[in-house]
Amino acid sequence: MKKVLASVAIASLLFSCSEKPDTDKSDSDRIPLNLSVTIKWSKDTDKNFQTGAEIGVYVVNYNGSNPDVLKSKGNLADNVRFIYDGSDWNTNEEVFLTGDNASACYVYYPYTSSIASPTEYLFSVQKDQSIKENYDASNFLWGEDNYIDVSWGKDGIAVSKEASISTESPLSLVKIILQPGNGFTEDTWNAVIKSVRISGVKTSAIINLSTGFVTATGNAGEIIPLATSEDKFEAIMIPQKIADNSRIVVINVDGIDYFYYSGAKFEAARAHRFVLTINKTENTVDGWFV
Repeated sequence: MKKVLASVAIASLLFSCSEKPDTDKSDSDRIPLNLSVTIKWSKDTDKNFQTGAEIGVYVVNYNGSNPDVLKSKGNLADNVRFIYDGSDWNTNEEVFLTGDNASACYVYYPYTSSIASPTEYLFSVQKDQSIKENYDASNFLWGEDNYIDVSWGKDGIAVSKEASISTESPLSLVKIILQPGNGFTEDTWNAVIKSVRISGVKTSAIINLSTGFVTATGNAGEIIPLATSEDKFEAIMIPQKIADNSRIVVINVDGIDYFYYSGAKFEAARAHRFVLTINKTENTVDGWFV
């Protein structure tokens, strides 16, 4: 088993080989791959990987000036799984590369064992993210090193290949902030129960694991965000554009629904905010989106 030691920080996860493979380093067809992986942006930038977290790794060689097309099978590394045990990343598959060719490496999280096509990976965010486990399960990270060159020893023998990868979430993070308007006092506002639904949004996507590009698919539905406080909610979204004057947010305050109409463009690797003022007297919602 190849063990890859991880030095885990809030925004940095370092992979390095702890056991030298039983192979002749002068063999240019069997050069071990080392990974340095950092987190650039995700909904959990303030958290580390948890014990049992799994990532998948693809590696291809270059063909001339461009990396080979990522295939379902037959790459240098085909969806190789690494499991985090709380301090180390472990894999049952050795990853060796060639010294006479540059390579490209792609990493994604969370790992899934069955991918029919890595350029058309099917992914969905949870519709009910009011449950913390569902919210966490909606996260996705991706990164690449599109040119891994070989490291040479003093004797001219190929030693290793180092991939430096900065991962980020190609999804959108949406925050909804509620505040009282006409007809509410501070006391009556604090006393009522509030809930939120995001409507008219797609929850499924196709992700190209060689580019990290996300394409929304399927029919539009609703997402129930996670309440982070009485007046604040968060949801992980598939990047997509919502037409102007759409009924996009439904706010229930003390059993009464209030509707916010707007257009929106949820962009990849970006956090957005709805700041919404609920007017009880007019039964209206004022707000803005950014």
